[in-house]
Amino acid sequence: MNTKKETEPVYSPLEHTKASLDYAKQLTTLSTGSIVLVATFLKDVFQNPIWLFLVVVSLIAFMISVIASVALHTLLVASFPGRDVEIDSAYLGLGALVSWVGFLIGLLALVIFAARNLIG
Repeated sequence: MNTKKETEPVYSPLEHTKASLDYAKQLTTLSTGSIVLVATFLKDVFQNPIWLFLVVVSLIAFMISVIASVALHTLLVASFPGRDVEIDSAYLGLGALVSWVGFLIGLLALVIFAARNLIG
């Protein structure tokens, strides 16, 4: 007979902040890397690309994601547990949402551009 009680996980503001910081760093890294890859390899991969406006959309969206991720990271550091600074969670949610949507739009535009140019 197992008498061991299962306990529910305890919410830790410190662990939540650390995970949120990691999330913001990952989006920043992915978006920045995407900008570098697009800028570096665009002319090498596609000789006569069409629908170039999608590349512009992609670069702008990735840049928005980077800016929002850096802003989110700054807010998270400013409101780190143990400090007397409180940041409204709506700002944190907005930063995360804008960063994620920017990354998603950038990726989607890049995939559509690549598919269109590979199809011919």
